[in-house]
Amino acid sequence: MPSSTLTNVRSSGEVFYSMTMQQELRKFGKQKAWKALGVLALCLSCAFSAAVGWSQATQQFTGHVLDSTGAVIPAAQVVVHNQATGVDVKTVTTNSGDYTVTYLIPGTYDITVSKEGFATEKKTDILLNTDQSSTIDFQLGIGATSQVVTVNASASQIEASKSDIGEIIDNSRIEELPLDARNPYDLFALSPGTHDFSSSQYPRQFDNVTGNQIVNGSTQPSQNNIDGIGNDAWDTGRTAYTPAEDVVQEYKIVLNAYDASYGHSGGSAIDLSLKSGTNKLHGSGDFFMRRRWLDTEDFQSKYNDDPKLQHKRDQMAFVVNGPVLIPHLIDGRNKLFFLASYERMRDILPNPSYNNYSVPNPDWVTGDFSTATYWSSTTQSLQPLTIYDPLTPLHTVVDPNDGLTKQAHDAFPGNKIPSGRIDQVAANVLSYLSYVKPNANPGAGYAPYTNNYSVNQLENDLWTSTMVKVDYNLSEANTLSFRWARQGRTANDFWNTCVPLSDPANSDGSGTQPHTDTGSAQWTHVFNPNLLLNVGTSVMVYRNESVEGTIFPDNEVAKLGFAAGFYNQIQSKNRFLNISSAGLPNAQNFVDFGPNWLGFSGDRNALDFLPTLTYIKGAHTIRAGVNINFSQWMNPTGGNADNFNFSSNFTNEYGGGTANNSDAPGYSSGMSIASLLLGYPNNGTANWTAYQFWSQHYFAPWVQDDWKLTRKLTLNLGLRWDFTTPGVERHNKMNGTFDPSVLNPVSASIPTGTAALGTNTNVQGALTFAGVNGQSRGAYRMNMLDIQPRLGFAYAISDKMTIRGGIGENYMADQSTNGSDGFSSSTSYTNSLDNGLTPYTSTTGQGLSNPIPVVPQPTGSSVGSLEDLGKSITFFNPN
Repeated sequence: MPSSTLTNVRSSGEVFYSMTMQQELRKFGKQKAWKALGVLALCLSCAFSAAVGWSQATQQFTGHVLDSTGAVIPAAQVVVHNQATGVDVKTVTTNSGDYTVTYLIPGTYDITVSKEGFATEKKTDILLNTDQSSTIDFQLGIGATSQVVTVNASASQIEASKSDIGEIIDNSRIEELPLDARNPYDLFALSPGTHDFSSSQYPRQFDNVTGNQIVNGSTQPSQNNIDGIGNDAWDTGRTAYTPAEDVVQEYKIVLNAYDASYGHSGGSAIDLSLKSGTNKLHGSGDFFMRRRWLDTEDFQSKYNDDPKLQHKRDQMAFVVNGPVLIPHLIDGRNKLFFLASYERMRDILPNPSYNNYSVPNPDWVTGDFSTATYWSSTTQSLQPLTIYDPLTPLHTVVDPNDGLTKQAHDAFPGNKIPSGRIDQVAANVLSYLSYVKPNANPGAGYAPYTNNYSVNQLENDLWTSTMVKVDYNLSEANTLSFRWARQGRTANDFWNTCVPLSDPANSDGSGTQPHTDTGSAQWTHVFNPNLLLNVGTSVMVYRNESVEGTIFPDNEVAKLGFAAGFYNQIQSKNRFLNISSAGLPNAQNFVDFGPNWLGFSGDRNALDFLPTLTYIKGAHTIRAGVNINFSQWMNPTGGNADNFNFSSNFTNEYGGGTANNSDAPGYSSGMSIASLLLGYPNNGTANWTAYQFWSQHYFAPWVQDDWKLTRKLTLNLGLRWDFTTPGVERHNKMNGTFDPSVLNPVSASIPTGTAALGTNTNVQGALTFAGVNGQSRGAYRMNMLDIQPRLGFAYAISDKMTIRGGIGENYMADQSTNGSDGFSSSTSYTNSLDNGLTPYTSTTGQGLSNPIPVVPQPTGSSVGSLEDLGKSITFFNPN
């Protein structure tokens, strides 16, 4: 969308290392140009696998140098001095009197301009922000170069040469404003036009705050960069590295990214600059503590007389930076600097409210339901609850609720299940109830042994983050910068009844959510003042895995008493099955054992390669580069758990769930615990999960020309061309398109003259598979027309006012993939062969030990066109 602004707020950008230049050269030689192009070509040929960074934001000074009459002064020497590091960067003005000094780190600078026959002019205390192109003009008077005119230029600089619009979140706000969990990205909403939908309960570095931050109504989160290198772990959204607030210099929220170096985004970006070491040694340390006795209680909890939730947090951080100094060996002042940080957080986070469960009467677990009752909402009193035997013959009864004649089973004598009828697998499962003791009184309106267990689910998190950064001014022609960071969350989450982790029946979560190792390197080489090469690269190893339920080395399914014929067919043998039994009316579940899913995983490996060549010619500053990104993502663990659910259906009067009003006086019947004891599930599923490994490549050449058309008007002209290959699965575990032209082999099984088909027995159409029979390995063909023009302008109306605008096109990353039918499976339990009157497990003679005799294994592509017969399918248009 085109936009313009009238503003006197300074703008800015980003890149994280300083640079020096060669000795002054007055001409741009062809030999140097060919050398630069050769180095760039070599860099491109060396790229092999890349990460998820899509831009190269820079900080720079630019301006005009004139004499007292307004004529341009070519070949004037310009020296840019960083006050903190002592590093000088030199260049000369072009034939049009223009200069540009790029690839600077944010900070405070002095700029000195000199030329034989003119008095030297020096402007001091100029603040250069992240992603800022600051225009500093000079007008030299006649005189000797030894005459120095010094001007304090500490006033805020307006953006007069770039069209993008953005807000700087400066260091003072990052350090002084209160930040819950010390996450610097929590200040995102300070910028106009931003929307932060992240939860205030989860502001921590691993809570994916940036994945819920959007700009100008976009549906996509902003692209995230650190020091000019992409920092998105999974395209846009979640950051691969979230720095501690103490190491952040500042960041800019780019609302409209018109520069061609930005790509693979929704048109906005967060450009963050880390601090760099200076000539003075600095250090800091801090500690944050949160305790229950320091918290206030919310109104609802106070009204319900609930105890305060146990929210406890300890967070500490240490930062040190300065020159690298080793006595008698290295004096790094003015050239070699470091920054190191360590942060640690221990957080115990409770759920906002308590969770209730039902712990059954110990007598029920032995089969004795003689005292079982339920709460009748009609009579507002407790009434007897009767357990019926689904294996007794049916006899005719008149239902007192509706007056209808129905078939019903007999009740167990004395309302007790004989010990010989108790299923051994069920008995083994219910033995784990010994870990759970009632701790709550449900109060009036509930039957005994319902809602009698209350627990607050807790997340126990340990977060650590370590980062080391080195900036090295190797020579006037070469500058290097390196950064390595490791951060990770180790989580132990206590869900459901919070039984110990050593108990196989637990459903607690654990894992690394997430854990990352990231590294980046940048090299700047100066061929001459008008030709520079910058090469950036980064690597990322990202792990985001959660396991639900404890994984044991032994076959836990076998320990529960399940038959080998069953457990040898299932995928997950070494953790507890998910067993649940419903509660009485208006009450919580009696049993909720084992994980209801196996967890999740979303891992990624990536490497970025970002070479850029900058050429300054007259009034033009031309940058050309290419983004090369190869990424892999995979899900090595997790998926749906095998599960069995029990209800009152098979132990109520009518058996198998025939209509029954369980809240009528004296007529409620059946209980899920009784159905479980007998080994009669109501439903269940055995699952096989497809674990996949995906790869995708991205290439994007781009060119940007910032053309100072006049002293007041700058045009920003850019063009980007994206090439995104479709994602492919390493072992082709993906479906292809639906081919409507193929004759499906099921046609041979259709008798001639089938009424539904008339005389036609040919069934057309079949599902295809990636990489099989000439099918593409991706879900779609690569789009060769992702061409993105960018046009912007900046016009300086006066020294205090500019008008800027632009229009541009961006393409988001497309990670679309087809399904994986045939590579995963889900087999449902059949609860009855006679419409629910007789439970299935009672007919097999094996009881609950072999609930699903045949668990089909995934067939992959082996059945070909017969896959998914009778099912609906979904696929992407390959074009």
